[in-house]
Amino acid sequence: MISCELAKQLAEAGFRGKRCEYLGADLMCGEQCFPTLSELIEACGTRFTELKRNECNWVVPYNIQVEEFLEDRVFFKGNNPETAVAMFWLELNKK
Repeated sequence: MISCELAKQLAEAGFRGKRCEYLGADLMCGEQCFPTLSELIEACGTRFTELKRNECNWVVPYNIQVEEFLEDRVFFKGNNPETAVAMFWLELNKK
């Protein structure tokens, strides 16, 4: 599960999930929505291509294209797969 802070960042960036898990109001995070892994992957669309695990983290690699040139890969990391994909979604949805 992602952290309360990351769930808040997703909500503030406009993430709206249908199958989110909610924590009750009596818990520290209140009524914050925590998206499932499949929900996060679906929200990334075709830009999500893979999720890997290395010795320390879960990683979503992404090729950044600037104009017609393909730049180096960027990696979005997390201690669980949901966090890595959430970080990737936030990057894709920067305003």
